[in-house]
Amino acid sequence: MGSHTILPGTSPGNWIVTGVRAHSNPDDHIGDFDPILAGLGVLPSSCVVTTRAGDVYGQDFGASCVFLGIPYAAPPTGNLRWKPPQPAPAWAPAVFNATVAPLTCSTVEDCLKLNIWIPKSSSSTAMPVILWLHTGAFVAASANFAGNNGRNLAEQYGVI
Repeated sequence: MGSHTILPGTSPGNWIVTGVRAHSNPDDHIGDFDPILAGLGVLPSSCVVTTRAGDVYGQDFGASCVFLGIPYAAPPTGNLRWKPPQPAPAWAPAVFNATVAPLTCSTVEDCLKLNIWIPKSSSSTAMPVILWLHTGAFVAASANFAGNNGRNLAEQYGVI
């Protein structure tokens, strides 16, 4: 079995490989494709964490990383509406893209999501965690507002 290097600039994400061309010489690219179906996760070199639900990659801000829109419970829609939260489904073996802010609760029901900032200098030792519940009475605010951004706290005080 061989491998190829993923070229710099390849977009991070979950890619599906549907065929390969078997060859023993790296310069030999002739012949038919052998049908296969495989998943390939392309991750950035930093800002990747492993959770029970699967791997997550976020945005790199140099001194900190942010992971946006991580689901902490199943979407409260259909028969789950107005019920206690249920566990979020795992996304493994896929890698969760946490680089895009989730929609606000005033526009979608599926809004049980976390935005998490961590300092890049974090080590394996325990770190303080601040949990911020934004205001807004479910109609006028969002965890995505600039005032709710935890980047400065992560970078300046080493907290999550």
